Amino acid sequence: MFYINKEFTDFDFVSVYKDLEMLLKLYREKMKPEGKVWLFIDEVQNITGWEHFVNSYAQDFVDSYEIFLSGSNSKMLSNDLATLLSGRYVKFEVLPFSFTEYVGITRKDLSKQSYIDYMESGALPELFVLPNDETKRNYISSIKDTVLLRDIIQRHSIKDPKLLEDVFVYLVNNASNLVSIANIVNYFKSKGRSTRVNAFKFL
Repeated sequence: MFYINKEFTDFDFVSVYKDLEMLLKLYREKMKPEGKVWLFIDEVQNITGWEHFVNSYAQDFVDSYEIFLSGSNSKMLSNDLATLLSGRYVKFEVLPFSFTEYVGITRKDLSKQSYIDYMESGALPELFVLPNDETKRNYISSIKDTVLLRDIIQRHSIKDPKLLEDVFVYLVNNASNLVSIANIVNYFKSKGRSTRVNAFKFL
């Protein structure tokens, strides 16, 4: 079993797929594994050209490999994987906990109050080990900032990040209402932010 987590500083030297290949060869040389080698690479998107490594070893007919990849940002979306891996993959999507899983982990009763708690606190696994509400709020805020900045703003080259965040806040505060572009534009106009409305057209 060969495991790399690119968030560990020990693996900072693995920056391109050639480094990954060198490390695997060193592993085979030193450890001399027998039979199938199971490759686990966490946060693989942080390795430039990782798809070349994966495509090569997925088609290795001399040695047997089973390859598992994980990633946590927009570079691992299914349409990107289909292009990078030419369809030779099976995707497993990891979702937040369901309500049933939530009450099982928190050992709460199935009740209206526990459902309210579930809706108010969220269902991300990390939340269950945080010590207090303030820390949980900060954690959720950091997740929101990461998704907006890395997965949306950088991916789509958004010209006005602050406007996108304002739109996000509007959508969250109106989650139970029907939303249209006209409603958003009227909202910014009502706040006396006509320049933001003009910018919204080019977001």
